[in-house]
Amino acid sequence: MAMLEETLKYLKKSFWVLAFVAVVPALIISFFAKPFSSITFLPLLFVGQTDYHFSEIFMMMLTPISNASFWGGFVGNVLFFVLFWISCVLGVCIVEKHLKTGTLTPKTSAHQFFSYVLPILLALIMWSALYLVSAVAQSGFISLIHFICGVTPPSFIDCLLSTFISILVFGGVMYCSIHLMFMPLIMVYYGYGWRESLVESLRMTSKNYKDVLLGFGLPMVIIIGVNFVLSLVTALLIRFANLSEVARYWIDYIISVATHIMIIVYLIAYDVVAFYKLSGLERRDIKRYERRNYVN
Repeated sequence: MAMLEETLKYLKKSFWVLAFVAVVPALIISFFAKPFSSITFLPLLFVGQTDYHFSEIFMMMLTPISNASFWGGFVGNVLFFVLFWISCVLGVCIVEKHLKTGTLTPKTSAHQFFSYVLPILLALIMWSALYLVSAVAQSGFISLIHFICGVTPPSFIDCLLSTFISILVFGGVMYCSIHLMFMPLIMVYYGYGWRESLVESLRMTSKNYKDVLLGFGLPMVIIIGVNFVLSLVTALLIRFANLSEVARYWIDYIISVATHIMIIVYLIAYDVVAFYKLSGLERRDIKRYERRNYVN
């Protein structure tokens, strides 16, 4: 629990600065993409609001609009990628500067900013490829399960197996994400290439893997759980209370904005705080530095 506790403690003093960085990307991203859509789209399937066709399921993982075109989803996710990339670079620079100097400010130097541009871009490209492969696999398995069960709306077994497959795929993506998350920091701090950085990330996390996984995964599981319940309530309101599609869209949008802000802020803070913990680096945000002496 040490890394989780340290990250939450750090966010008590830095949340609003990081939220300032995350809010604009979250507002724009939420028009096109839902957080954790590989899980949160399931309520729409369970209540029969969308089909079990492969293409339909795959698109639901890319965009909150169930009847969106391929190009609509593509453009939305490209925009998501660019904005998330910029947000991550700025956020990592802010947290790193805070931990190095003890000064919390949204200002960053050009040298620091551009030193992270390519490493974070590479990590996000690798993560995007991983997500697309996992989305194809998940969509295919769920479509196959429904084809075998052959019942519309889906039966209990159908829903249970679809949920199990989705959680299994999501867990695999999370496992890989942990190592991709530390890769840019290792590249910048130690000057390694991306292959060596991934190997070093595996080595760093192996001794404290339970702590790393808990710190990374538990907040995400809580956010997913809350998001899942809210999505299910919205889907039920559409079906049984005649909630309009426009009202549903804006409810989903507000939930998505709040969720994206929390995800971006937490992941940025956890990435740098956990890296400092694993590397044994000294943090000057904890101790005040005066005339070459650390003062408690």
